[in-house]
Amino acid sequence: MLYFKKVVLDNTDSNTVECALRRYAVKRYTPLDLNRSLYSVGSDMLFMGRETQEKIYFTRLRTELMIFFPKLIIAFEKRDGFNTYSIRYNLMSMLFIGFAMLIIILGLFRSIEGKLDENTVFFTCVLFVFWGVTQLEIKLLKRQIDKAINLYRSKATMVQ
Repeated sequence: MLYFKKVVLDNTDSNTVECALRRYAVKRYTPLDLNRSLYSVGSDMLFMGRETQEKIYFTRLRTELMIFFPKLIIAFEKRDGFNTYSIRYNLMSMLFIGFAMLIIILGLFRSIEGKLDENTVFFTCVLFVFWGVTQLEIKLLKRQIDKAINLYRSKATMVQ
């Protein structure tokens, strides 16, 4: 898959990050691209996760109101620890981007002939909005990871 961003978690212990994400994740055995990541309000779970031999994947659980946000999947390499993760789109989001790019490219070829297509302008605007919503989703994902770590730390200090 195509990962478009790598994020380094600063000032966090790798073991704490791993335990926090595992604690607040619903475990799935099928690829996260195929699972709906909707949840009902009141659940204490924050993520949906899947583990393979080399990587552990997580996606943020979302409400029905966030159905139009792109679904991002983060991957932690097991051999690298839990201090860095890579971000990618799910399959449907990548198909949408590919379709929109195809329409834009075909529209640009038509504009060379002197015919500006309104679909080209529309899909260009849609991709800019999609990029902006992706940036918002990345911030929400980072905030959710921080929330899981803080919840895990607070429960760990209560036990001691």
